Amino acid sequence: MTYFIRTITFTVLVVIIIFSQAVAYAEKVTLITADGYRIIGTYTKGRGGSGVVLLHMYRNDRNSWQPLVRELVSRGISSIAIDMRGHGESRLNPQGADDSKLVLARDSAFFNSMHLDAEAAVRYLLEQGITHDKIGVVGASVGCSVAVQTATLGEVPVSAVVLMTPGTNYLGISTMEHIKSWPGIPLLILSSEEEEGRGAAIIYEQLKEKGAVLKTFEEENIHGTNMFGQVDGVEKLISDWLVKKLLTESDTFAPGDQPLYRIKLRVHLAKSERAAHEFGPIFSEINEIWQSQAAICFEIETVYTETPVPDGIDMWFSPYINGWNGYYDGEYIQMSDSPVLGEAPNPARSSAARTAAHELGHVLGLSHRQESADNLMRSKTYGWQLSDEEIRLARETAAQMALDDTTLLTCSSPDITEE
Repeated sequence: MTYFIRTITFTVLVVIIIFSQAVAYAEKVTLITADGYRIIGTYTKGRGGSGVVLLHMYRNDRNSWQPLVRELVSRGISSIAIDMRGHGESRLNPQGADDSKLVLARDSAFFNSMHLDAEAAVRYLLEQGITHDKIGVVGASVGCSVAVQTATLGEVPVSAVVLMTPGTNYLGISTMEHIKSWPGIPLLILSSEEEEGRGAAIIYEQLKEKGAVLKTFEEENIHGTNMFGQVDGVEKLISDWLVKKLLTESDTFAPGDQPLYRIKLRVHLAKSERAAHEFGPIFSEINEIWQSQAAICFEIETVYTETPVPDGIDMWFSPYINGWNGYYDGEYIQMSDSPVLGEAPNPARSSAARTAAHELGHVLGLSHRQESADNLMRSKTYGWQLSDEEIRLARETAAQMALDDTTLLTCSSPDITEE
């Protein structure tokens, strides 16, 4: 029996990851579950070796996973984030009625059927060529309950599970009953210290002899995907763990696949009204955007002089630059402290980082490309993605500007000084 169909609403050709020559892209897809529901998801392709299903929180949707999706694809892991039935764009049932009312009513039978949505997503990953032993499921809040139910029912292959703030009986899904038949696959449990007693610690006690791992955080109000942006490095923690559990040696990066081009970037802050410490996340995201896609990164130092660097790129930050967000004049980059950008389906986190990365694209020989708000080279949006042709062109230019040593796997931490 065929349980899903694939409808491409948009396709954004995105990236050649530094791990290989494979092209990654994101597309909106429609899945049909075993009981006839249309489930909307976003499939983001890594280099193809492994894949993860992402299950959101109660009254949330697939967009809540964007911070993790970016980290996963940078590590070569494909993902499909879905709107579970009654949520987001998956509200209509097979008869066309809006089932979001069942979500609001906390209908336990309805929530106990959501494992069918996750199963359809796993089958979609299988259809993309991901093998049964390289599929993981990550859930947040009630998504944890659906993830556990999916893994224990065994209708589809699941090789690793991550739970972000699980409960024992969210919305009528009896997780404690389901874990009685836990298949022994790797399990990572994440929770705040304030909430661990509501499910995480209890589940861990039952499954620690089967290899479960529990990690708690002291931050408060970080339920489920609210950890993103609140718990430093949690996206990397999850992706690192999934890499260890799902990837084999043949999937990992070999330096000869694609050399890393490192380019000097001097950032002038004398005119900026931002505090120096605010630039750390901005610089990190600039390198994340470029290194994860094109194997280009920037050796960044901040200065409070007007002297340009002779063998690299110079960028000035100012509170106001005649109404521009930023521009490259053919020699130097001028940046506004606080660019104002339009929405994008898969947005960057910082408008300053995205705009700086965009202007660096111009330095690397790229022109504007306006057809999708997700494009890094589109004007005035939060888009951060590059096409394979843009990557090829940028790398050709970067090769002429880069430092001689191309054997390193990353750039140094930015050298940020106070005035």
